[in-house]
Amino acid sequence: MAQMCEKHPLLQFRRIGAMLYKRSKKWSQSVALSKQDKVWEEAISTAAESGDSALAESLLHFFVDEKLNACFSAALYSCYPLLRPDIVLELSWRNNLSDFAMPFMIQTMREMSLKIDSLVDKDRKAEEAKAAEKKAAEEALASGYNGMDYAGATFTGSNANPALDAADRS
Repeated sequence: MAQMCEKHPLLQFRRIGAMLYKRSKKWSQSVALSKQDKVWEEAISTAAESGDSALAESLLHFFVDEKLNACFSAALYSCYPLLRPDIVLELSWRNNLSDFAMPFMIQTMREMSLKIDSLVDKDRKAEEAKAAEKKAAEEALASGYNGMDYAGATFTGSNANPALDAADRS
């Protein structure tokens, strides 16, 4: 059905074909049909829904090649989780699209900063816990407690071995 709609002369039927490809998870065919018909919004939404980084990046390359700067920016927004920052930065730099890519880069830097802050905080807490554990062990050694618990048993004799202690009492 999608193939019949794909070849139909009316745009609306081809859009139905793209929608059918999208529903059957044939993402690249849907995006290709949307690009052919210059229905950029559907191409962007399909690429975003696909979850495929390669498809989203190829769509970005297409928008750069066709000099569709606004579509480039819209794709950056819609496909944000799928796009690698290094690819976006290189594409925007080589094609003078830095102004269009700047919101993407700012958000990416913000997320990286938050992740780094959480890792530093986690590492600091682990070091504090380790230092507290070491301090507790040192205090226990200083007070004479060697950290071994004899299952609640108390020994009255001089030997640490209960069998020897019993022999001393007889």
